[in-house]
Amino acid sequence: AFRQDAFACAIAHVEEGRGVVIDAVRQFKPLPGLALDPAVVLADLAPLLRAYGIFTAYTDQYQLESLGQLAMQHGFSLDPVQFTATSKAAIYGSLQQLVAQRRLALLDHAETLQELGMLERRSLNGRVHIQAPEGQHDDLATVIAIVCYKCLWLLPVGSGAGLGGKGS
Repeated sequence: AFRQDAFACAIAHVEEGRGVVIDAVRQFKPLPGLALDPAVVLADLAPLLRAYGIFTAYTDQYQLESLGQLAMQHGFSLDPVQFTATSKAAIYGSLQQLVAQRRLALLDHAETLQELGMLERRSLNGRVHIQAPEGQHDDLATVIAIVCYKCLWLLPVGSGAGLGGKGS
């Protein structure tokens, strides 16, 4: 994000018997009328990532090249996640499956829970659109969905109906 939008980060791991466990969430919001400084945000995130032994972080493809260069200066790399209308439905679908099967352990973080609770699912021209209501933010909900999507392949086969295996 970095224009007038917020930036969010989530860290998770997979635990046998529990599913995906969210370990940390961070959100950076710009001051009114100011944009976030990507260099400052990534510098602030670097110690958190190191504390969890993370050397590669997943991100949407927005300004990937310039952000990737900044991230490398702080000792980690960025790996893009396709975040298109089609892939967004699959990413949020994975989150929905984990919630329905009670295989997602969220933090007691009020803003994250609020964003997840207000997501809207709409069909438009035969495509499913999942987003926050007009004028609301979904940055935290989006990073939770992406981290869940990326964690699904780590779940042991047979740990949940239709959830094991690469590419699910």
